[in-house]
Amino acid sequence: MPDFEQVYRRFFSDSAWLGKSLLGGLLLAIPILQFFAFGYFGRVIAEAKRHDSFEMPEWKHPGPLFVSGLAYFLLLLGLGGGLFLLAFISSLPFRGWAGPLAFIPYIPAMLLSPPLVAAGWYRYNCSGELVDGFRLTELFRLLQETGFPLLLPTLAFIGFLAATFPLFPLAFFVGGIVVLFYYSLLFRRTETDDLRRIDLPFSVL
Repeated sequence: MPDFEQVYRRFFSDSAWLGKSLLGGLLLAIPILQFFAFGYFGRVIAEAKRHDSFEMPEWKHPGPLFVSGLAYFLLLLGLGGGLFLLAFISSLPFRGWAGPLAFIPYIPAMLLSPPLVAAGWYRYNCSGELVDGFRLTELFRLLQETGFPLLLPTLAFIGFLAATFPLFPLAFFVGGIVVLFYYSLLFRRTETDDLRRIDLPFSVL
């Protein structure tokens, strides 16, 4: 099983992590230019699909980076934003009389949105088709089969954002890279295990 601790230790051992992260955090804070940062997330997924050892991609080929970043942003908006919209609608009947309990629907949205968005990004990165990133049945199946190992990086990501909220763009970029790489390793392992189960009867024959 991939080791989450090894991933973030590897991230901070990269001599170029600070410069690349500052650039990503700056781009995330600027409308339109933020698409470059989202495109960079796609390159992180591509790295995880190729090998287990983390290495920060280079900032190069800005054209494809921008175009793919737009797609990743749309997936974030549709999947993550959709969850929080559903939580908002679910909380409306409790507003005005339930006090803080009215915000309970936001808890599952907060816990589910990082792995769900990552699953959508991963599917899009694998196929190159934006629609594959929105296939909810396949995304939830991937999350279900990956299972409990998704919990630790999710809690770590949420806690990291909460602790560094004044630096949100930079925190989102740094935390997003680490957790996204680990999510992608888990998804890759899950898909590999599925293929092995499918191929097993034929290998026996």
